[in-house]
Amino acid sequence: MNTSQSKVSKGGLVIAAIVVIVAIKGIAFAIRPSVKASDLRPYTDTAGAFSAKFPGTPKLIERPTAIPGVSFKMHAVEIGDTVLAVAYFDLPEDRTLEGNEQAGLTAELQAFAKSLKAKPKGATRKFELQEMQAQEARFEAPGVGELIVRLAIREDRRLYRVVYMSKSFDEAVGRAFVDSFVMDGEL
Repeated sequence: MNTSQSKVSKGGLVIAAIVVIVAIKGIAFAIRPSVKASDLRPYTDTAGAFSAKFPGTPKLIERPTAIPGVSFKMHAVEIGDTVLAVAYFDLPEDRTLEGNEQAGLTAELQAFAKSLKAKPKGATRKFELQEMQAQEARFEAPGVGELIVRLAIREDRRLYRVVYMSKSFDEAVGRAFVDSFVMDGEL
């Protein structure tokens, strides 16, 4: 075998190896689990007094907050690189947001973004949700992807955080999930 044939063979092997690697990565990408808006199904948490649509049964996670004696509860579904979650906690009676709801929501939204080192994508929207004060913002965070975060305060003391985040962000899924959130039941 002469040198030129040897070089072609080695070059052919390198190209073949690259094709195999690309094919494997393509297959892995194609089989990566994803969420579609049509996958969302109604879920109600009577203790949390909310309902939302999730792509499966959410896992309940409970953690303490920075406020002594107060913990938050989070209902979350994680599929691939996508997380859909509703978290809530009740402020102690001596720390309600009465009269300062929007300021409290702004502070909470900023703290949440800071915890993820997230950068805003557009303006924060302030609005009423079922006659309760609410805010919504979109962010991009390193290692997390894009997020839609909606906060709502109920009866000046229960704070809800609705989050859709994904590296493979899908606007239709994010909007469908966040917009499905409803505060219901008794606190």
